[in-house]
Amino acid sequence: MDVAADGVDAVYLSIDIDVIDAHEPHGTGAPEFGGIQTSEFLEGMEILSSFEALGAIDLCEVAPEWDSSGQTVRIAATGMLKLLHPWLFDTVEITGT
Repeated sequence: MDVAADGVDAVYLSIDIDVIDAHEPHGTGAPEFGGIQTSEFLEGMEILSSFEALGAIDLCEVAPEWDSSGQTVRIAATGMLKLLHPWLFDTVEITGT
């Protein structure tokens, strides 16, 4: 992200859900055997959430109609929530008991 953000106002990021190994997201048009694990995808989305230069993102290749279990949609939604968390939720510190 630091390299992509160098000299620009914002970075547009596009991620295909098929980056995840084919045994997990069945609802995609191009399953990728040997892809990353869901846990790695979610960790990556959380890491990306710390970059202020991220101006826009799309998460594509999610095809709910091809996954009756709904697993692909849950993975995609969880990833987006991890990435958008800093913009959607305030952190509240509770002190004392």
